[in-house]
Amino acid sequence: MIKLIVGLGNPGKKYERTRHNVGFMLVDALAKKVDAGSWSRDERLGADIAKGQVSGNKIIFVKPTTFMNKSGDVARRVADFYKIEPSEMLVVADDLNLDLGRVRLRLGGSDGGHNGLKSVIENIGEDFWRMRMGIGFNENRVAEDYVLEKIPTSEMSDIERAIDRAVESLISSNIAEPKKETII
Repeated sequence: MIKLIVGLGNPGKKYERTRHNVGFMLVDALAKKVDAGSWSRDERLGADIAKGQVSGNKIIFVKPTTFMNKSGDVARRVADFYKIEPSEMLVVADDLNLDLGRVRLRLGGSDGGHNGLKSVIENIGEDFWRMRMGIGFNENRVAEDYVLEKIPTSEMSDIERAIDRAVESLISSNIAEPKKETII
């Protein structure tokens, strides 16, 4: 059963609505949908945290206040504090290797070149759920520049639809027992 959902992103206004912050965007949308209430900053855990329920299951929503490559430190601290096993965690991240708007949910796997997922794997192992949000990739661009750009208006509706589909899928499955691998 999923008890902890960690959205990956970078803190601060500079990074809002960038491709690398779609993890934050999805966690915000899900927390809002389930009326998790307001976010509160927990300095000792290094995260903004909200708590809610889906079909009677308590869920902790987390947005690390560290930069992407330190997300695993925060995920580990939060999981340890709340006594949550890696298999009870869902980490949401952007993915250059998925087409824009495509969403994949699965247990385990590699970091796929994503520094945030790499940090989480280094801190808790591979046996956690991950939801990858497709942001596409322009091969004529440097990856680091591409992911840190603001999402163009022409792509935002695809991202928002993908987030809506992912939120509805998580709620309809009660976030309890996701299937081994799901394309949303």
